[in-house]
Amino acid sequence: QRRGVAVRPRRRAAVLERAITAEGGLNTSAKVTGQLAGQRSFIPTHSILDTIASGARVADPQGVSGHFMYRSAASFNGASGTLEVLVHEESGQIRHVLFRTGVSP
Repeated sequence: QRRGVAVRPRRRAAVLERAITAEGGLNTSAKVTGQLAGQRSFIPTHSILDTIASGARVADPQGVSGHFMYRSAASFNGASGTLEVLVHEESGQIRHVLFRTGVSP
């Protein structure tokens, strides 16, 4: 679908390939790199990739062209919530990662 609710498995695989650097790390913006090294270091790489691989996909809530938000159920320290991952799909760059408690995907 055009708004991004459904996406073909090949397209997700291509986004995942671009989201991983040649060195095996995540392709993240400078801001996300800093957040994952600091206040959001509790969010594991595999959870981010799993969210892109199988989470609900919607167009960027702020309406930025080419960006899609992936959301999946997650938990941290006994709190249930949603892991959000915003990706610029053409480049595969991850531009937002956030765990929200009490929010379902």
